[in-house]
Amino acid sequence: MATVRKVGRDSGNGQFVPIKETIKHPRTTEVEKIKYPTPKKK
Repeated sequence: MATVRKVGRDSGNGQFVPIKETIKHPRTTEVEKIKYPTPKKK
């Protein structure tokens, strides 16, 4: 099962930005959901 994490990204240059900045600048940033594998428990 995959785990989902939200990340902010600048639309102009593609760099990752904090989620708080995406709320302040909604026209130039977007929030993406990235799936990654759940870590195995030992």
